[in-house]
Amino acid sequence: MTEKVILLMGSGFLLVNAILYVRAYNKSVSLNIFTLYLCATLIIQLLFNYLFLKGINNLFISHYYFVFQFILLSLFYRNLFKKAKHKRIVEIVFVSVIIILAIQYINNPQIYFKFNLLEIILTSLSIVTFSVIYFYNSLTEKMECMYINYGIFIYLLASTLIFCSGNFVTSTDASLSTLLWYINSLLFIVYQILIFTQWYKSLKSKT
Repeated sequence: MTEKVILLMGSGFLLVNAILYVRAYNKSVSLNIFTLYLCATLIIQLLFNYLFLKGINNLFISHYYFVFQFILLSLFYRNLFKKAKHKRIVEIVFVSVIIILAIQYINNPQIYFKFNLLEIILTSLSIVTFSVIYFYNSLTEKMECMYINYGIFIYLLASTLIFCSGNFVTSTDASLSTLLWYINSLLFIVYQILIFTQWYKSLKSKT
């Protein structure tokens, strides 16, 4: 598969999911927040892809992607969690990460135009942590967004590892860097398929 085909497939799946979730708008605050996340991700993804296909530096777009993803998915999990202690964990992690990143950008504003590994690790692994808590809760509670949680856990954990290794690989092996990019893009498609599965299982009747 060419880079353009994979980009179009990922964006296509994301577009379909965004439309389906918007049409299935319901009283679940968590799912409505997730719908907003899908729409925000779609806008950022389309801009990212456009700049990529035009050969324009699009690294700065990644900051918006990771920060918006962190904010919206943190709100998503905070609303999903029923226990006050778990909500408190989300709040503490959220405030801590925002403060750390704010200090980093204030001290080093040039990083806005560079690959920010700390930003990726803090935001993505925080969401993965919330996902693990949700898995733990599923042992004793009925979960309304299990397929979404599967997707978040698989994609964010794997993509974080890929980005961490990619930061080193990019400067040493171009072919391996391309392979990692393909793997990440394919995992994004798997993520979107799981999101679609959630819609099909629980929201189809409301569309």
